Amino acid sequence: SNNAGGANAGEVGGRIERSSVKNYYGKVIEPKTLDDPLSASGTLAVTSSSGGSTMIFGWFNADTAKEWRTANSLVVRLDAETGFFQVFFEYATGTWKAGGTAGLPIGTTDFRGTGTYFPSNGENHSWEIRYDPEGAGGRGEIEFTFDGSTFTLALDPGLRQEGAVFNRFGMLPRLSSGDPIFVYLDDIILNGEFEDFDTDPGWEGFRNEGSSGTYQDCFIRPLHDFGYSESTHHAGDETGEVGGLIWRIEAADSQDMAFYGDDVGELSLEDPLEASGKIGFERGSSDAATLFGWFNSSTYMNADNGFPKNFVGVFIEGPSRIGFYYRPTYNNGAGQRDLPNEGPFIRPDSVPRFFTISYDPDGASGRGQMTVSLEGEERTLTLDQGVKDGGATFDRFGILTYHNGGPDVEIFFDDLCYTTVLEQEPEPTFTRVFTGTPTPTPSLTPSHTATSTPTSTPTPTQTPDQLLGVSLWRIY
Repeated sequence: SNNAGGANAGEVGGRIERSSVKNYYGKVIEPKTLDDPLSASGTLAVTSSSGGSTMIFGWFNADTAKEWRTANSLVVRLDAETGFFQVFFEYATGTWKAGGTAGLPIGTTDFRGTGTYFPSNGENHSWEIRYDPEGAGGRGEIEFTFDGSTFTLALDPGLRQEGAVFNRFGMLPRLSSGDPIFVYLDDIILNGEFEDFDTDPGWEGFRNEGSSGTYQDCFIRPLHDFGYSESTHHAGDETGEVGGLIWRIEAADSQDMAFYGDDVGELSLEDPLEASGKIGFERGSSDAATLFGWFNSSTYMNADNGFPKNFVGVFIEGPSRIGFYYRPTYNNGAGQRDLPNEGPFIRPDSVPRFFTISYDPDGASGRGQMTVSLEGEERTLTLDQGVKDGGATFDRFGILTYHNGGPDVEIFFDDLCYTTVLEQEPEPTFTRVFTGTPTPTPSLTPSHTATSTPTSTPTPTQTPDQLLGVSLWRIY
């Protein structure tokens, strides 16, 4: 074919469909980093697009391409709706910290009245992308030209030093569920080497065509799949844990809000609260989020800017430039809430980490104070004056959705120890509340009841006989 306007027939591209399952087509290259100059140019054509479709091309790492934004990437992104597309360029480090542009203001149509869209009608476009590690005063700078208009983007301070490793140049979808777009590239000059595609270039394909291009994508928004997982051990040493796929949910979509938690009796902001255990963070798309801690099963849908009333615990989320924070947060029954600007970093790198959560109602001269830690790094949050007086009641401990729409996380918890009002240790019954029909994945076996046995592991600062009302459980 010759859609992209090359000198001769032969090009790369075709149907590219958004999917949470990794797939790509790219040239295997010698590893490059953010300390190396990079350049590529060529032509492209978008012949058709559907609502919610996205295609990405540029430098990426085949080993870490598992979500959006893709760690270890420096790419051009074509975001599309039915019949029209926008152009962006962006990057992400190996630590999941990302940056990028808005839709470039160079569109040729009045679609949406923004001046940022092109028609998906097969028109040929020229493009060039360069990366200069010494640009922007040594921070690193990307220069991108599309149809003669040039734009620049400096890396955020310190991110060049945090680094990225690229081992492919090519194309892949946005790695989250969506629709197809048809894109073709030709006459690519990659770091000075010309690829005219008159013959098969021998690039590597992964789930991109034929029988290998047929696969099942079970991560479909907004269908959660979290609960008890009998056969996995992402967080603990032995199989059996809780967690899974959790989407951010729009505040208006109460039918998609969900939680999975243990009935802990009735607790309040007058009670000391303690929790500890292990987290295994497997997947985290940019701007995804979830909540974990004590909450109220009757008010979890009643949220303020995403945070349910009657909540004390941790918020796993962060702006794209950060990746993900592990931060303490609270919201009482009156909607008085707080969230610090920063916290310990947590990465979706499949490395188990030890965590703690504590709330001291007598801390900060009686105002109440939270302290959370991740692998020993602590963050403290003092309740604002009057928050305790506003009151809060909690009857569950576990995982719940954040109610401000966005992408997904896949996260697991194990070896949990947490406060209840019970003085004895019955078998805990976990209730999974979800009104939709989840799409099962091979790795998860959702269950309404988690069978657990006590573990003798105490919290780091106390022994079990000092923890009146604390249940110690290892999930099996």
